[in-house]
Amino acid sequence: MKGLVLVPETSNSSSVIGFSAGNSKVRLYYSKYMGDSDQDSFFLDFTIIDHAKQFNSISLNKTGTMLQNLPISSSNLSSNLTNNQGFIQSGTGVACRVEFPNIKQFKNISTNGAIVNAELILKPVNNSYSEKYPLADSLAVYVGDNLNRISGTLVNSAGSTVYGILNKKSDEFNENVGYTIPIGNFLQKEMLKLSDSRSSLILTLPGISKSVDRIVLGNQKHANNKIQLKIYYISY
Repeated sequence: MKGLVLVPETSNSSSVIGFSAGNSKVRLYYSKYMGDSDQDSFFLDFTIIDHAKQFNSISLNKTGTMLQNLPISSSNLSSNLTNNQGFIQSGTGVACRVEFPNIKQFKNISTNGAIVNAELILKPVNNSYSEKYPLADSLAVYVGDNLNRISGTLVNSAGSTVYGILNKKSDEFNENVGYTIPIGNFLQKEMLKLSDSRSSLILTLPGISKSVDRIVLGNQKHANNKIQLKIYYISY
């Protein structure tokens, strides 16, 4: 027996099946003819003996989609060119980048001032999720430069890792559904930077290499699901 393969329907190539290498097996059932007595049933399990001898790959074909012009990983595609939407998908490496180009202007508000708190609220686009395609409970948030090189995870003033947490409160029009990310510490540092360099936030899903979950987010111009930034600034 050369092997087994599972393939999707030819009309739909969007099926993805995941297996646990430690628990997965193929079971072969067979029987032995025992003369005039009843046949005895047996089975034989085929397991992955050497976990190092396996290959995993996820391919992506963006042709004909809004992401067909997505450039190499060191560049970006503006959400203004993708129907005011940002996309995240695990497995294929599609991440969403959020920039704050005017944050240094807050220094002009007063001689002595500080950003004491800030919240970034991201809204999933209506009808892009369902019971079949549920929203992840959280988003992983990284700090990157203009070439998308990640310097580390987003942390708060205490040095603890910060995540985007999903608000699950239901309402009639799903207006409350969204991810909230506390970014006050990040914006305060960006505001006080002396160099011209700017950092951005790069959003992915947890377990980015082990699934193909996806989220569609609205930008600041989206008709129904606008991104929101709340900044709490104090002068003293």
